Amino acid sequence: YSNMVDDIKNEDLDKVFSEVHRVLNNGEYFVFTSPTEWFRESLFYYPLAKKHLVSNKIEEAEKMIQYDRGRSEWEPRSRKFWEQTLQKNSFKMIEYIPFLDENILKLWDVGFRPLFPSFFSLREFLLQEDKLSIIKPVIVELMKNYFYKFTEADLKNKPTFAIIIAQKIEIDQ
Repeated sequence: YSNMVDDIKNEDLDKVFSEVHRVLNNGEYFVFTSPTEWFRESLFYYPLAKKHLVSNKIEEAEKMIQYDRGRSEWEPRSRKFWEQTLQKNSFKMIEYIPFLDENILKLWDVGFRPLFPSFFSLREFLLQEDKLSIIKPVIVELMKNYFYKFTEADLKNKPTFAIIIAQKIEIDQ
């Protein structure tokens, strides 16, 4: 299994699959994740950077790209791309599983980092008041209920990631 395929440029994929092919026995599986063709536009910061560039707001665009942390540089790839790449490298696509609705991707892209100082302060306060053990289960339950609705998202339109299950096939000698 690998989730690092995201970072590999298209021109280097044949080398990666050559090595994966070398270490797997015939019939074994390589499972990996990949951003889909809807990935970049579903990020939070990247579309904002593009919007600022169009408006010639260079400083704002640069700030958004900094917040992007290189995610928009990942190679978005379609199901068809993977079918062709796998076939070319003696693999067969067994399954293509889309996941991660664009709303969850935006939340992931922004992350909880801006909230950490407040979370740490609240935790310290609750510890000092000897109430953390009482409040923590309530907070966890609230977060579960909030995020659960995102797991029911319709992924038929624009899933932002896919899990690809590929099987090594024999190369005709």
